[in-house]
Amino acid sequence: MTQKDEAAAIAESLMAKTADKELTWSDSFESDEYSAQTARFLYYIKSRDEDGQPPYRLQVMLKGGDSASVVLEVMSNSDDAALGVAFRGLYEAAKRSYLGLTDSIANEVLRDLGDL
Repeated sequence: MTQKDEAAAIAESLMAKTADKELTWSDSFESDEYSAQTARFLYYIKSRDEDGQPPYRLQVMLKGGDSASVVLEVMSNSDDAALGVAFRGLYEAAKRSYLGLTDSIANEVLRDLGDL
């Protein structure tokens, strides 16, 4: 499995855990970056240009380490559509988690409008 295949598989798994509310995301040190953690790893997803649009960077680090503890860092690009789709989905899921939006945007807005 290539590094990009591994990154896509990780992104899809993180997205599924986020959708199932088993993983929550918070804002990070950098602008337009979200972070989450599991028992052993820290995860960061960021829009490279800080505009919320592709390309995205996924970084996985061992917990308790320093910058040398990065175990995976992959940037999505136009050469790999599947990776771009996986990273965009993860970025959007992380953003919704950080904002506390647990449903689709349409359902969140319609529910809010119904409360008026």
